[in-house]
Amino acid sequence: LLLKHNFNFRCECIKPYVNAAPKDKLPGSVCRLDYCSDVNFCPSNTTCKNAEDQAVCTCLPGYIDIRKSERRLEAGFPKESYCLRPQDVDECALGLHNCSAAAICTDLHIGYECACAEG
Repeated sequence: LLLKHNFNFRCECIKPYVNAAPKDKLPGSVCRLDYCSDVNFCPSNTTCKNAEDQAVCTCLPGYIDIRKSERRLEAGFPKESYCLRPQDVDECALGLHNCSAAAICTDLHIGYECACAEG
């Protein structure tokens, strides 16, 4: 948006766009979409950050990202569950552990432990 004020002009980005002009350019001369302006874009326990052409939802400090688990739906977590408190995550059921295939994964209140099978 080009605004005229007296005999001066200035550029301004209209919401949901934000200034993306390089430091050596006039503010408002380059605008990009603020993907995070939609307050419901990211689910709870996450924060939204604008990337080049998309928004990225990242877990708040102290939360575990369960999106990497291919088993989260079969483990009973809703599709929109992204970040959970450690005590709410069963890493063994979700496959979010680093136990060897021959080991037994046991879920703990916070975290998990790997143990060798008997024999």
